[in-house]
Amino acid sequence: MKHLPSRTVCVVTGTRADYGALRPVCGAIFSTPGLRLQVCVTGMHLLRRFGMTARLVEEDWNDTFRVRMQADRDSPAEQAVALGRGVQSMARAFAERGTDLVLVLGDRIEALAGAMAGAVSGLAVAHLHGGEVATGQQDDAIRHAVSKIAHLHLVATSDSAGRLVRMGEPRWRIKRVGAPALDVLYRTEVPKLEWVERLLGMSAAEGFVVVAQHPVDADPAVEKRRMRMTLEAVVGTGLPALIVWPNSDPGHTGIVEAISDLSAGLRARVVRSLPHEEFLRALLAARVLVGNSSAGIIEAPAAGTPSVNIGPRQDGRLRDAQTTFDCRYDPRAIGRLLGQALRLKGRLRPHRRTPYGDGRAAQRVAEAIVQLRIDTRLLHKRNAY
Repeated sequence: MKHLPSRTVCVVTGTRADYGALRPVCGAIFSTPGLRLQVCVTGMHLLRRFGMTARLVEEDWNDTFRVRMQADRDSPAEQAVALGRGVQSMARAFAERGTDLVLVLGDRIEALAGAMAGAVSGLAVAHLHGGEVATGQQDDAIRHAVSKIAHLHLVATSDSAGRLVRMGEPRWRIKRVGAPALDVLYRTEVPKLEWVERLLGMSAAEGFVVVAQHPVDADPAVEKRRMRMTLEAVVGTGLPALIVWPNSDPGHTGIVEAISDLSAGLRARVVRSLPHEEFLRALLAARVLVGNSSAGIIEAPAAGTPSVNIGPRQDGRLRDAQTTFDCRYDPRAIGRLLGQALRLKGRLRPHRRTPYGDGRAAQRVAEAIVQLRIDTRLLHKRNAY
């Protein structure tokens, strides 16, 4: 029998959204011989205004620890302070807990903090969803910075793999695994109308709209105006809505204010946080997703739900052209494309195959980690160009 390494893997989760994708990965690591799972709970999970979702993670796994990064303030400067706080606290925790490899996802400061703390401490760093493009405030810069720090790239698509190669990352470091969020979606049944109406708290016989919009500009006034456009277009559909709060990036208070101002005029349920499996069930049942969330690019097409993607936040990211409608911040354009998307829903089947994988990403991640040889060749980063 081949000797299996004994190594401790720390998964860093900073938001309700990234935990939805990381939860099946944690499960695969936990059940793989030779691997021991730790979970670092940080970021939005520890902010009360965003639902204090740390407890949901801690209910799933025994070996968890908290690292408080952000204060509850909407400020770019506070993000920088939070990053430093996260690097310092994570480095200490990794040393105290005997971590061998740090696993991070995406392009937020929590991932950057984990990658920096791990790599500079001499640990191996693995990065999920590297090589993608998403032009938020700092998204591209942070994602690519994490990629240059990381020793193992666990990418969702061949497009992402190619971009990493062009960035100078050698091919032997890159493993295509797919998007782990789809692991859950492909196993989730389309809910019945009764479940949807309990979720919304109202009749939804004609369907409903999911709204998920995050800040791109640090100015709350700009983001408030943009969110008003989106919500006014949703009102124009005549359908009820499930509105999910934005992430904690600077500018989020403007989106929250717009939701507060307009929700009284909407038939809507507003949620600060929704368990990932419930969000996926809602997405399978919804007639359309509108906003600028990556869920409109990755999960919605697989759910068979069209999406209206507003603004530049997802520019450059590989998408399913059949189901994704891109538009600028313009109320008439949003309304027109919502109409097109609503007509499309009935012609799409749920659990569609997409460029983002087949629903078996988590097991591929665990296999890549257990087979990884952590040695000088891995830890000494050299560009391939």
